[in-house]
Amino acid sequence: MIRQAGVPTGKNVSSLIVVRLFDFLMVVVLGFSALGILLAGGLRAFGIEKYVWLFPVILAAGLVCFGLFLRFSKPISHFLLRPFKRIRRFENLALRLESLLEDVIGALQDGIQGKTLFKIIATSLGVWICATASYWLIFLSLGVPLSLIAMFFVIAFPALALIVPVQGIAHVGTFEAPVIAGFLAVGIESQIAITASLSGHVVIFSLAILSGLLGLCMTSLTSLRKR
Repeated sequence: MIRQAGVPTGKNVSSLIVVRLFDFLMVVVLGFSALGILLAGGLRAFGIEKYVWLFPVILAAGLVCFGLFLRFSKPISHFLLRPFKRIRRFENLALRLESLLEDVIGALQDGIQGKTLFKIIATSLGVWICATASYWLIFLSLGVPLSLIAMFFVIAFPALALIVPVQGIAHVGTFEAPVIAGFLAVGIESQIAITASLSGHVVIFSLAILSGLLGLCMTSLTSLRKR
């Protein structure tokens, strides 16, 4: 759809990567914040309070690595892709990857400046807050005794699981497993966690299909009207 709007392929892919990086950062921040509130409120499930200091350390280390990568992106990419450039079979692939990496770095550098950064962060936070509230209402209707703050922590599990390069069809398994882990971490009984994760996935997937079909119909009608 982005290509149909006239956006070049390289710009399309680099923009999607940048959006995903910022989304990942925002869901981590929201999840850690929710965890802090839950621990302050007395959460003591699975001894997680003993390891809470790891979360800000991991986040800080990730931000430092991210900053260093932006600062030294050209020598790093040159070093990583140099062996492939020497092999004639992979030379074109290496050049394409190098071009894509330059587009991603450029988009990131544009995105972390002033008002643009504020817009990206505000949009990403708004999307995750709305999505989390929707998930919370769905799981609440399925009988999961969960607060909205706890849901912000739980939703971080399936969001982080999307990093895994191999995903099941319609995220079957890669959605349920992290959701169950999140439910157990906040003290939800295992039977309720398993049942709710399976039922919730069916509901969420069905709503996504319906909204997608609705959007497709609206796009088609708009195109017909323009003709």
